[in-house]
Amino acid sequence: MIQIPKIVLTGGVQGGKSTSLRAIAKQFGKLVTRVPEVATILLGNGFPEPGKDVEWSEEWQAAFQTAVLPLQIAMEDAYTLVALARGSKLIACDRGLLDGAAFTPGGQEEFCRRYGIVLSVAMARYVAVLHLESIST
Repeated sequence: MIQIPKIVLTGGVQGGKSTSLRAIAKQFGKLVTRVPEVATILLGNGFPEPGKDVEWSEEWQAAFQTAVLPLQIAMEDAYTLVALARGSKLIACDRGLLDGAAFTPGGQEEFCRRYGIVLSVAMARYVAVLHLESIST
């Protein structure tokens, strides 16, 4: 499959990722294809939510990441097909494959070990990762 460069916008809650991606899409139209945030898709469509359906626990986090990771890959692959059909020059992802590491006890090293991710392979999926920081008031 022909590859189109992918970037990731990552960062904390309310950091401006989705807002920035909407602005990019508005500015560049079909030249940029957006991949929505997989975690939001899952949580908005029946995956049990901590604080609402269950209490957060390491077990919940592990179950959640087990759902997120294959869907993230599938969504990026599917949106690559969309981008090819549209003639897009860039794919912009609302979070990426390694984002779950920020929510996993033990961080990136434990995240990759636990889910069988090779860091260099995961990083090679993207030409850039932009980290947006949440603004605290």
